[in-house]
Amino acid sequence: MTSRQPSFGLRGQKGDTGPSGSTLVGTVTLSESGLITLALGVRRVTTALVGTVTAASYVAVPVSAPPAGYSVQDCVCSTAGQITVGLLVPAISIAGSYSIPVRIYRLG
Repeated sequence: MTSRQPSFGLRGQKGDTGPSGSTLVGTVTLSESGLITLALGVRRVTTALVGTVTAASYVAVPVSAPPAGYSVQDCVCSTAGQITVGLLVPAISIAGSYSIPVRIYRLG
């Protein structure tokens, strides 16, 4: 008796044959320090990054786990050569600082 897998249409090429869904633009470090910090909502951190353009969509991915209470939210380019990343940070911080390395990918 032979077994045969069902056919679900045409068979295509296997593996990476199309364009990539994202391209690594670079890695940046989001950092800030302050004696007393009060943050309600999302904080935006802008940094220089060569290769960013306003017409593209971006995503920021932390290189490692952010500190407790911090979360990387979104990523936009409103000026060529700069990237702005949204961060959720603890509401009140005394003598606090953070440094979060993130990779920036261009989508599409």
